[in-house]
Amino acid sequence: MKDTKTLKWDARKRLSGKYGTASGIIGIYLLCRSLTSLLVTQIFADSLLMFIMWQLIAFCTDLFIELVHAGVCKCFLDVAYGSYPTSSDLFFCLRRGVVKRFIVPAAILSSVSFICALPANLIAFYMDGHQVKDYMLVFSVMGIGFLVASVIRIVYSQMYYIGMDLPDKAGTELLKMSSWLMKGNWGKYLYMVLSFLPLLFLCITSLGIGIFWVLPYVETTKGAFYLSLTESKMGTDMQ
Repeated sequence: MKDTKTLKWDARKRLSGKYGTASGIIGIYLLCRSLTSLLVTQIFADSLLMFIMWQLIAFCTDLFIELVHAGVCKCFLDVAYGSYPTSSDLFFCLRRGVVKRFIVPAAILSSVSFICALPANLIAFYMDGHQVKDYMLVFSVMGIGFLVASVIRIVYSQMYYIGMDLPDKAGTELLKMSSWLMKGNWGKYLYMVLSFLPLLFLCITSLGIGIFWVLPYVETTKGAFYLSLTESKMGTDMQ
């Protein structure tokens, strides 16, 4: 298994000459996220019925973004392989005949995010006052939910890459194979992701402009991680 430094070097090499297209793909993805987030935040949950409607709409929009994210994985897996990405692949998993392969794992991940966020949303909805302790409770529960969801997402972080490489695999098979690949490699993946925090912080200081350079770098490195992981696992099984 390659170390993080080597994976990043591979990513930079693969991205050479492709940053224009890669940045465009990230721009479209971020636009989709922004528009769906805007749709959800426009709903005012002033009754239990409106709260339920808000939650259902939030789940559906999250599922849509999850499928678009799968397309992001395809685009940057192509880059990791040394190919040129195409912006049309961003919506690859929404195509007829393809969506049925990814809808189940995407729905499961969306459900995980939904369930982990629901307690904090319920507390916020039923919160009577606006005292500091009330907000502290909401943020504490929200933080716990975020950590739980993050751990589960790490376990299943490879499922979209597997689905692109193995078109005969679908549904829960992708989840199982991702869990198998990530066994014993959680720490390496987490370290790799956290190593980008300084660059992401610099993006904030650049008013977000740097994100169009950093995110292609991050996503290509994740694709390189998957390739190194599968190569390592295959080598282990053959011994």
